[in-house]
Amino acid sequence: MFVPALVLVVAVIVAERFIHAKPLLQFLDNVHWTVSYAAAAVLGWLGTRWAAPEDRTPRRWFAIGMTAYAIGQVLWDIQVFKNWNPFPGPSDAFYLLLGPCCALGLVHVLRTRTAIAAQRTAALDVGGLAVSAIAVVLALYLPLQGNSSVLQMTVLVAYPVVLLTAACAGIVLVPTLRLRRERGWVLFLMALVADGALWMEWNSRTLSGRLDDGSLYNAGFSLVALAMGMGAMSWRAETAASPRWERRYEGMLRLLPLLLVLGASAAVLIAFTFPGVPTAVENVTAWTAAIVITISLVRQSILLHERDRMLEAESLFRTLFASAQDAILLMNASGFVDCNASAEKLYGASRAELMGKGPLDFSPQVQPDGRPSVESAREKIEGAMRGENQFFSWLHQRRDGVQFHAEVSLDCVTLPSGKLLQAVVRDVTERRESEATRHQLEERLRHAARLEAVGRLAGGVAHDFNNILTVIMGTTELALLRAKEAPLQKDLGEIRRSAQRAAALTAQLLAFSRKQVIAPVPSDLNSLIAGALVMLRRLIGEDVELVFEPGDAVGTVLVDPTQIEQVLVNLAVNARDVMPAGGRLSISTSMVDIGSEDCPAGPDARPGRFVRLQVIDTGPGIPTDLADQVFEPFFTTKEFGRGTGLGLSTVYGIVRQSDGFIDLVNAPGQGACFRLHFPEVALAPHAAPPHVREALRPGNEHILLVEDEAIVRDLARRVLVDLGYKVTIAASGAEALAMVVELKVPIDLLLTDVIMPSMSGRELYERLSFDRPGLPVVYMSGYTDNIIAPHGVLDPGTHYLQKPFTLAALASMVREVLDLGAERGPGTTEHRSA
Repeated sequence: MFVPALVLVVAVIVAERFIHAKPLLQFLDNVHWTVSYAAAAVLGWLGTRWAAPEDRTPRRWFAIGMTAYAIGQVLWDIQVFKNWNPFPGPSDAFYLLLGPCCALGLVHVLRTRTAIAAQRTAALDVGGLAVSAIAVVLALYLPLQGNSSVLQMTVLVAYPVVLLTAACAGIVLVPTLRLRRERGWVLFLMALVADGALWMEWNSRTLSGRLDDGSLYNAGFSLVALAMGMGAMSWRAETAASPRWERRYEGMLRLLPLLLVLGASAAVLIAFTFPGVPTAVENVTAWTAAIVITISLVRQSILLHERDRMLEAESLFRTLFASAQDAILLMNASGFVDCNASAEKLYGASRAELMGKGPLDFSPQVQPDGRPSVESAREKIEGAMRGENQFFSWLHQRRDGVQFHAEVSLDCVTLPSGKLLQAVVRDVTERRESEATRHQLEERLRHAARLEAVGRLAGGVAHDFNNILTVIMGTTELALLRAKEAPLQKDLGEIRRSAQRAAALTAQLLAFSRKQVIAPVPSDLNSLIAGALVMLRRLIGEDVELVFEPGDAVGTVLVDPTQIEQVLVNLAVNARDVMPAGGRLSISTSMVDIGSEDCPAGPDARPGRFVRLQVIDTGPGIPTDLADQVFEPFFTTKEFGRGTGLGLSTVYGIVRQSDGFIDLVNAPGQGACFRLHFPEVALAPHAAPPHVREALRPGNEHILLVEDEAIVRDLARRVLVDLGYKVTIAASGAEALAMVVELKVPIDLLLTDVIMPSMSGRELYERLSFDRPGLPVVYMSGYTDNIIAPHGVLDPGTHYLQKPFTLAALASMVREVLDLGAERGPGTTEHRSA
């Protein structure tokens, strides 16, 4: 668009030199003037379309101004064609819109790209230049006013003033926006200045009557229009200045008010010194000088105020910079250029030692993610230089070589002298360690929660399961007593053994969940282990060497002896399974004093004095990634069908129920070492010989049997009746109380379930014993200890039978309690459980 219009304008100008017909010359003048401004308008709108979003609004104003000028030129052509040329006419209104529209576009650039303080000073600079332009125009036009009206003079003055004012705004923006020598911007400003100058000369010659031939001025207007369109289409305002240009711009901003004051003073001196200067010009010059000087003084006061604010902000920044707890470093391409005291402390180096160094001088060669520090640092720095905030973790290294983890925030700071990178470094080593510790505690809590969930499940089903197993085992035993045929006895024996295995599995679950009913007694751990060695050797076979190393002066522990035997069996079987080709199983005991520094990791581990039971095998050990799961229920590394995954979890539960803790010392490829810690108690070991019951001893006493489960109630009645006892049965406590009133014979023993609807077994016994002091009682239950313990049936002096029980256990417990009551008379007896 620009090239064809330029060619047309040049061709018309050349043609005018050879054409002497005045109408044709006037027509050609109008043609190239119209074409040039139409082309400028089109270029302006194309620039609006191609511009970046933030540049579209000012370019749109430029395009509107040139479009208005082109419309004014079309109106002028129409006026010439009709030979109607009033002044001012319709075309003048559109001509005058060019300057204000360009000024609005430049003001928009100023408002969107500068701070408030820069806007104020720039507005004052533009005002000073505009007032000076008005003064020059008035000084030139007023002596030539002649017969022109005020309206005509106003229009004539407005032509160059509005254009020169817009040019002043553009000139002020050059140092304000720190623009480099950008061709589009320079071309646009030069076109504005040239257009204003052409209008001044045109109007001056018109007023003085010296305008004989305007074709040369018209050619100038056309060329200026094309230049303005090209500049408006291609200018850019976002280019940063180099340091050299930055210094020039600062000098321009500082010199501009001084130049205005000097120019105004010189104008006043000339106007009042030279003879023949019209009074109107003197007055304009005087008022203009006063206004310009006032504007310059206001601008200078604003600059002084801004300087004070900058000094205050710098002082505040320095205070914050120096007192910040985080390390702050500023660096350029050559290294660190500034740092605060926290940075010196963090890196263990003085400011002088840090200056000129770079981040790689205080970093290991490789970061924790495996990437080289050089590569990672280059990537972060390049991202920050693009304006992207970089926040990342980094492994640093102090001057003495000690490494620490840090969080780094990297930002690009643009200053008049160039770009700097600001790095804020925070040492997070302690926080990372705290988070790691918290993570471990959370993992332990989740582990404990999983174990507790399984324990709750086990305890929840134990009651009903134990009742069922009681019936299965008892009915099988009764059938065995009556069976005469060997095949039938074999089948019944298999049923009994399966029921016993199911009962053992339930016991394992309860032991794991620490809800198994136990009878702890002060025990010598060495004696308990020695008594189990024969059984353990049979379990592990001849291929595995069993070694027991009892410790000297091992203290007393409070444990259930049967549970310790269960612990040894589970650990021995587990060791045998991981040593199929044979090996060595070592069991040892010792006294240990555990302090807070050497306390093992684990949810129950704590400092104190403990008896340690250590079981070591020579198997392959446990893989490191599985070591934290070995105590979880149902977790096993054995092939399907060879293990339940309850062995180690049972050991874990028994040790916890004995108020101890267990930890694993694992060496993959070299075996596993389980260390069980039981707190020492200040009691003498229980030396009473094991109590041996006589199975199925008969009797003839009267027993009140209270059980809410019909199948268990019928089984117990059948057994007791077969043994010769007289049995009265009841399904609840209320029914039992009603029967007692009707009975004519005394009750010799109360056999009752603990947990029953409406009334517990304990409540029933208390109400019966009120009228029958010393009434013997045997409690039975399939619930876990946490359920029945609040009922007091586990207190010393009571007799308790845990379901599932065998017929021999039932008969023996009943006979024992009856005999003990007969020997001691009224009152309760010592606590026993089965």
